[in-house]
Amino acid sequence: MHYVLVFGPSVLMFTAFVLWGVIEGFLGEVVICSTLNLIRFILLFKTSLYQEKLPEIIKTIIEKSFYYEYIIVVNVLFFVIFYSVWSVERESKAMALMFIMYGSSLHMTVKVFSGRGSGVMMEMMDFCYLFALSFLSRTFSQSAFIGLFVGIFGTPILVAIVLCTCSSLEESELFHLGFMALWRLIMSVVFFCFFDQILERNEERDGLLSVIALFQLLVASERLEFYSQPSLAETPKTILYMYGAFGVVAVNAITLATELMLKSRKGRRTLKDLRVIVLPFECVFVLSCIALWIHAVCTEASEGIKQEVAILRRYGCRRWWKFLKDGAKPSEALEMLSQSAPPPAGPDTPQESPPDPPPEAETEIDSIGNVPEDRHKFTWTSWKE
Repeated sequence: MHYVLVFGPSVLMFTAFVLWGVIEGFLGEVVICSTLNLIRFILLFKTSLYQEKLPEIIKTIIEKSFYYEYIIVVNVLFFVIFYSVWSVERESKAMALMFIMYGSSLHMTVKVFSGRGSGVMMEMMDFCYLFALSFLSRTFSQSAFIGLFVGIFGTPILVAIVLCTCSSLEESELFHLGFMALWRLIMSVVFFCFFDQILERNEERDGLLSVIALFQLLVASERLEFYSQPSLAETPKTILYMYGAFGVVAVNAITLATELMLKSRKGRRTLKDLRVIVLPFECVFVLSCIALWIHAVCTEASEGIKQEVAILRRYGCRRWWKFLKDGAKPSEALEMLSQSAPPPAGPDTPQESPPDPPPEAETEIDSIGNVPEDRHKFTWTSWKE
């Protein structure tokens, strides 16, 4: 029953998009939309609650689900671009370069499915489809390429300088996690802005930008999945599973049915590109997976990250940086700091109450005012001495 729920709607939508594409002839959007519907089962199985009951081959695919989906969609996009350039441009140099990039993409795909691929290939393929899409651009400019490479290569150079200054940062899990997030964010912003420029006058600009946004989210998901695979909460996973199995499929079906009915009445297309509606809902699905992963990692963070965060919150960035330069481990640094001095007062640090004054000596005085004999002996002896 679970297999029918996962494969049934996706296969039906795949067939519907293929038939529509054969009748209408819109190759680009039909290939992308039908491919996404066909391979959605990869992410659906990943968010299911019955993974332990699945066959071993599906479990192997689930381990690198974002990776496989990214590779498949990239090759489909390369095919569309290759076909578009071939139908317009027949210059030998341009086609030779396109053939080399498309062949490299296929080679990477074979290595991935044979188990020899790595996440670095996803970064390399970013550059491949960057140059591939530049062939579709009518606003190509050298300044854009210069800005692109400055943004991409500037961050690693800056990080390399920091690591040379303080080599002990290589042992910091918090630094690695922060750098990974910063690097992926910069790459996504730079690529998206660059594609927005080179596709400014392209007829399929909106649809291609939607594909690029999905690519960047898949790359970010794969990097996070490579970093850690925490156990996700059951309730959010169930909601996400139902959204992917019913919500996304329903949106695709309603969009395609509405387009067919409106065209039969008006005789022309109402929506210029179905990818503008279909792909954003896929992006929401992947973005929800990222949010769920981040929540799980923050809940099940390793001891090293928790200790580094505790040092930063209680003692500040200077103390954290000092102990990293000295080569101390987070646990050792936290123990030394807690033994040496209390943390400085801050908004998150509770203020200690002043110590209670020493108790005064209780003196029994009778109603007349006479001091007991012991008190006289004590004071007299003290004064005499």
